[in-house]
Amino acid sequence: MPNWGIDDEIDTTATDASPPTRELVPEGDHEFTVKAVIDTAERVEIRLAHDDRRYGWVFAKMPKTASWARRILSSLRTALGITREAWAGLPITDLEGLRVKARVYHRAGDRGTWVNVAEFLPCEAAIETATAKPAVERAVAPPAARAPVKRTATQKADAAAAMPDDDIPF
Repeated sequence: MPNWGIDDEIDTTATDASPPTRELVPEGDHEFTVKAVIDTAERVEIRLAHDDRRYGWVFAKMPKTASWARRILSSLRTALGITREAWAGLPITDLEGLRVKARVYHRAGDRGTWVNVAEFLPCEAAIETATAKPAVERAVAPPAARAPVKRTATQKADAAAAMPDDDIPF
């Protein structure tokens, strides 16, 4: 009688309960989803998640008094197509859930390598999600869809002439 392994004991001991380690987002331009925006008296923190789950989150922590931080926030406003007036009246937490594109770079420190946001860039997904939220106003209208280019009669005739003769009698 063959042994099918029905009576074998199953090893139920946990192998490793530690959470999986995530890779650093590589340098370059990447699209993210804004997972959280934290606004305190001292700084604005934007937590970004990459679609590829093997990468860890990117934390853009920007002090409100630093000029470099204001430049990055300004690039976020511009990338989303939000006017200055709308940005001033917008609760910053309304940015949660939006798609953004960010230019990422690495900086090595005493405690490891840090992933930083250099600037935010326009992307189609960010414009579409920004127009979907009622609190976010666009500064300009989205580009109009282009009509497909029609072939001329000469191009159609040339295409028909280029087709091989069909030898199958139906």
